[in-house]
Amino acid sequence: MQTRTRASHVRVLYQVILIWLLIMGLVVELTCILVIQTQIN
Repeated sequence: MQTRTRASHVRVLYQVILIWLLIMGLVVELTCILVIQTQIN
């Protein structure tokens, strides 16, 4: 039972890290787009 719970915890952590990376990537893209637009203008 302990190994199963540990595996599920690792899975949840992996999913949270993936979602966090996706959100960070979106934020970086948005900031880059804003910087480029401000530089062009």
